[in-house]
Amino acid sequence: MRERDRMQLLKALRKEDLLPIDEEPDIPTLARAVHAFLARTSSGLAMAQIDDLTDEADPVNVPATSDEHPNWRRRLSMTLEELAARPRFVDIAEIFRTERGARNPTETNEYV
Repeated sequence: MRERDRMQLLKALRKEDLLPIDEEPDIPTLARAVHAFLARTSSGLAMAQIDDLTDEADPVNVPATSDEHPNWRRRLSMTLEELAARPRFVDIAEIFRTERGARNPTETNEYV
């Protein structure tokens, strides 16, 4: 099922011209495409998972007790200041700005 889901995701990303048709994407290319796809949705709220922006390797919320896998004590591999200067973060933030558009909250009566 995972392979089927993966193929359907790649197909959707290619249909939206977010990935080349005949290439297998590397992780940074796939991350850009997926976030652009997400940002294009009509959802009122769209966001990036911080673990994707910091390239965390360890999974979150692994089924276990707090002694076996202390999820609630997990720390990111970088500070927020380091994250703000990270090229991946800057790139994905720009994707969201571009795809979702900059809206003026006073004109639309919405928070951005």
